[in-house]
Amino acid sequence: MSTLSQSIPNLLQGISQQPDSRKRPGQLKDATNAFPDFALGLLKRPGGKFVAKLHKAPTTGKWFPILRDDEEKYIACYEDNRFQVWDLADGDVRMVDMGSNTGVQAGCTPADVKTEGDELNTAVATTATELGDVQTSETTLAKAISGQTSTKERVFEFSYDYSSGYVKETLKSGIIKDAGGEYLVKENDTVIASQTTTLPTNYALGAERTDSHPLLASQGYRIFEAIKTVAATHTSTQLTAAEDAYDTTINSASGDGTLQEYNTATSDESTKRSDYDTDFDACAITDAQASSAGAYLSGATADDIEVLTLNDYTFIVNKKKTVAMKADLTHASGLDAHRAQVVINIAANSTVYEILLTQGGTTTTFSHTSASSGASSDSIASDLASSVDGNAAYSATQVGASVYITSSSAFSVETRGGSSDSSIFAFADTIGSTARLPLQSKNGYVVRVVNSDDIDIDDMFVQFTTDGGGNFGTGQWEETTEPGIQYKLMN
Repeated sequence: MSTLSQSIPNLLQGISQQPDSRKRPGQLKDATNAFPDFALGLLKRPGGKFVAKLHKAPTTGKWFPILRDDEEKYIACYEDNRFQVWDLADGDVRMVDMGSNTGVQAGCTPADVKTEGDELNTAVATTATELGDVQTSETTLAKAISGQTSTKERVFEFSYDYSSGYVKETLKSGIIKDAGGEYLVKENDTVIASQTTTLPTNYALGAERTDSHPLLASQGYRIFEAIKTVAATHTSTQLTAAEDAYDTTINSASGDGTLQEYNTATSDESTKRSDYDTDFDACAITDAQASSAGAYLSGATADDIEVLTLNDYTFIVNKKKTVAMKADLTHASGLDAHRAQVVINIAANSTVYEILLTQGGTTTTFSHTSASSGASSDSIASDLASSVDGNAAYSATQVGASVYITSSSAFSVETRGGSSDSSIFAFADTIGSTARLPLQSKNGYVVRVVNSDDIDIDDMFVQFTTDGGGNFGTGQWEETTEPGIQYKLMN
């Protein structure tokens, strides 16, 4: 009896080389052909199944699966500056277009590789079908030959039940002989004969197994294997028919399922394989070619590659590649470098409205006095826009109740006048809050909304988009990125 007992919750804690006294409960010394599963426990490793030989598969490289869904599964490899992919269901080759900037040779035509690959896959499937037909004929003949004579097979099996607190033996297949010389014959838990002193036809005593079953032996029983004679399964007529069918398969020059069909299929497969190899090899990428093309995978070995598949996309990372940004900038086009917008917020009669523009240390004032009655923001903006646009240093456009101003050189803007501080105001690159953004502006205008002057975390950038895509007009301000930021990674 054991001097030590313990409770082990599971065997899923992995392998440990520490002494047993220091192992955690659930850790193992070794786990050969085992597969830990947190739902089902420690299982036997699933067995493998030969599906196909992967054509043109390298012996080294970075191997990885691409499992998109239950129907779309692939096995892939990266070696010699290129990827290869095969269908996991049948081993068919799949075309991988490495792109024009990876150093592929001038004679490489991806469309041809795909076409030849599809034709090769079809030829392989045809060969397998024809081979199956030939093998079916061979199997039929083999069964007819072996079925001409009777055979003998050993039948013996016991089952054990421990649910009652003690072991209970039950014969499922075999022969039991009691002290009175009567037999019990069973096969697959079915009684063939019982309480008889003679064995049934086709059954004979085999090796005695009494010593292996002491519980039954103690009750006076003797246990034997049963030797069952199985009658011939095929007649001579069936053998003749099978031989004739096989001869037709081997010797006939035409017809489905014949050896000639199989030979034709293997010849066609060989041709298609050679055609595919020619086009595949034409797309090889040497180290020198990959380097000269500046390819993303240039110089990458199998150890440098990491792979991640998300839904229908597989992302490849080259750990040897130094991450760098392209020169492309956000809002690189469509945005005037030197710009400002003046907004007429409140229109008052007989009131002076002024725009002060300073450029190169010189300030120019553009002034307008509103009408004595019926003054409107639009009319004030129109007159001020005309006045500013008349100056050769600036260009101005009325946009509703505002004036959009640009210049070829940097300038600053200031406003004065109106009946209150908020009657007229201007903004260029920044504005205090979104509440002051005008309802009309130029399409693509980007401005920084400061919100709080003492902190930057609440700042945001917004871009104006006109309704209908016009150059000026009404529209919406939408959050965007800061201008002048590099945002594209080098590939």
